[in-house]
Amino acid sequence: MRQKIENAHKHLSRFGVVPFVRYAKIRYVVRPYHRKLNTPLPDMTPYDTAIRGKHGLEIGGPSYFFRVDGQLPVYGRAGTMDNCNYASTTFWEGEITTSEFEVEGRMLGRQFAAEATIVDQAAPNPPYDFIVSSNCIEHITNPLKAFRAMAAILAPGGALIAVLPRKETNFDHRRMVTEFGHLLEDFAKDVGEDDLTHKDEFAKNFDISLAHFFPSRDAFLETIQNNIAHRYMHHHVFDLSLLRQCVAYAGLETVDARSAGTDYVILARKPKTS
Repeated sequence: MRQKIENAHKHLSRFGVVPFVRYAKIRYVVRPYHRKLNTPLPDMTPYDTAIRGKHGLEIGGPSYFFRVDGQLPVYGRAGTMDNCNYASTTFWEGEITTSEFEVEGRMLGRQFAAEATIVDQAAPNPPYDFIVSSNCIEHITNPLKAFRAMAAILAPGGALIAVLPRKETNFDHRRMVTEFGHLLEDFAKDVGEDDLTHKDEFAKNFDISLAHFFPSRDAFLETIQNNIAHRYMHHHVFDLSLLRQCVAYAGLETVDARSAGTDYVILARKPKTS
């Protein structure tokens, strides 16, 4: 009960009062449905081999997907692990007050702030045997630059595990999957995190009934207008085909790619020899 009260207080202080009907729909209808979908990955052997006892990095963690009761338990299986967020205060985690990355009672490694697109310049302990990221890459304006930066600090034979949302199960369900050519254009232009090219399209197709963070549409619009600080906007929409193209462009080979409940998961490996 104490934990529920603390969570409610945290929610109210960060997001404001949410209309009860919308909150109740998500809390008592959408989330239970998602929990039934989001079961542990079947046949996770290749994923377990990539992470167990090894040295890793998470982009945008910690993430429920990688917790002990999530779909792919990573934190209890990794040997050591650093974590990168885009700033020391984020929309998702609030204020990050420590430089140590501790999850589920384990001190795994260092926590640091950097854009995913330049993580190869900021990571404290490369090379990494694996890199994981859950529901983060869709918030990045230049995902190909981020994939390449992550690939650059993977050890030969190292693995990238990326988890991205299936549009059908979230507020993106009215949008189209991004074309790979568009990502190439953004990479060529070296688009930065202040880019708002997709703001109007995102706002037009955003299903606010599936987003309990916002008390009103005006609050939502204000948040994405200051996206450089909040990083709420999904700039691009992915499917498995697009993810395979992205990792290939970063010089990685797809080992496994699948739907996993409300998400897509891809496991890609860096060749042992270039």
